[in-house]
Amino acid sequence: MLSQNKSIIGFLYFDEAGYVCITNDGSHHRILVEDEDRLLKKANCLTTSIARDIRWKNTDDVETWDVGILSDLEHDLQSDGQDPQEELSYENEPYSTIIISAS
Repeated sequence: MLSQNKSIIGFLYFDEAGYVCITNDGSHHRILVEDEDRLLKKANCLTTSIARDIRWKNTDDVETWDVGILSDLEHDLQSDGQDPQEELSYENEPYSTIIISAS
């Protein structure tokens, strides 16, 4: 959730070595991401997406899904004889995202 005190922390760009960076008035930083083993890697990929937050009705956990993949999940649930509206709670409307990753 966005805080009420929104501020620009910098601008994303690719440096000459191909890594995702952020710069602001006083500094330049390479973006790092954690892999599945919690090891740090230099980010070198930006992907835009439309996402939506859902909650499985039997848990309190909120999950963020790409809307295309979420559509596949809804189809799979229907194919299994389940109603997605009964299984999932949609927490918000779809929103734009940028996924930062290391390839």
